[in-house]
Amino acid sequence: MICPKCRENKAHRSRRSGFKDWAAGVILRIPYRCRACGVRVYISRFGSDWTRLRTPEERRVVQLRRALKMRKIRRELIAYGIGSLIMLCVLYYLFQQHIPTE
Repeated sequence: MICPKCRENKAHRSRRSGFKDWAAGVILRIPYRCRACGVRVYISRFGSDWTRLRTPEERRVVQLRRALKMRKIRRELIAYGIGSLIMLCVLYYLFQQHIPTE
C-alpha cells in the first residue's frame, strides 16, 4: 500500500485498538500505518483512495480475488437452484394424488 503522506510503498494494515478504531470500523474504514514516516491513516474500502493507493500488483491481486469470488458465488447459486428443482420434483411426486383404478 502506498502511504498518502510520504508516497512510499511501505504502508501496511494496522491492528485495531481502542474506541477510535472501533468507530472507524463501523463506518467501514480500515487503519493503515506507514513504516517509513509512522503516520496512521484510515482508508475506506469503497472509496477512490482504496484503488489509487494500491500498487499495480496489489490491484491485479484484488481483481483476481473478486473474479474468483464471483465464480464461487455463481457456482453456488447454480447448485442451489438445481437442488431446489430436484426437491420440488420429489415433493411433487410425493404429494400428487393417486386415483385408484377399479
